[in-house]
Amino acid sequence: MLLDEQGDLEGLARRAGVGDHNAAFYLAEQLFKRGKEKEGISVLRRAANAGDDFAAQALADHLLKRHMEKEAASLLRRAANAGTESAARRLGRKAEPSASQRERRTSSPDRGAQQ
Repeated sequence: MLLDEQGDLEGLARRAGVGDHNAAFYLAEQLFKRGKEKEGISVLRRAANAGDDFAAQALADHLLKRHMEKEAASLLRRAANAGTESAARRLGRKAEPSASQRERRTSSPDRGAQQ
């Protein structure tokens, strides 16, 4: 992302503030690089709470470094329960498809051909 390459924290923060999950991730990474761990965690936490499972996993990684295993496991469980395969693998289990994924499967036009 160009704003990340330029180190434009204000631009990244503006985009993250309107729900751009990529900007939030890059903003958090820039903050971590600058030694602003708490701020980076806060950015990832907001993105994770908004449903970004990638941010939830990145946040879990940072929480594990701070020995906050319970919260990290909770984030990974939530992502796994939403159908994120990588989070499920990290927990050592198979991901269950989310309700929207199940709906897409049952409403697929190819569904009748598979029966």
